[in-house]
Amino acid sequence: MLNKINAYKILIKDTERTNYLNRIRLRSIASQYLSVTTMLNDGNFFPFLIFTVFDANSGEQRLLELNFVEDVLHDRFKDHCCRSYHFSMLKRVNKVVDQTNCIFNIEFNTEKHTYRTVVST
Repeated sequence: MLNKINAYKILIKDTERTNYLNRIRLRSIASQYLSVTTMLNDGNFFPFLIFTVFDANSGEQRLLELNFVEDVLHDRFKDHCCRSYHFSMLKRVNKVVDQTNCIFNIEFNTEKHTYRTVVST
């Protein structure tokens, strides 16, 4: 006799859930588009999105990861500590686009960060 097993039964333990979400994260990163406009055109949206940006103040290259499973934004720089912000901490996001750069400010309840990225057309 066959038993029915669904994801809720498999992912009872925290370690199993973490491993499962890490696999989904890797799949999302491997198959996401390099341009947001392509993603918007075909409608495929992944639960994890990663953007390469530059810190406007220091010029350091950073990774911004949007985690829509846990509603968290991760700001990563090389092997340093990762800054994590819950989406509820976001106050506003403003962007300014010129011919070659897209500069956007992420304002949280307590602080403000400015990032620069290259616009892909």
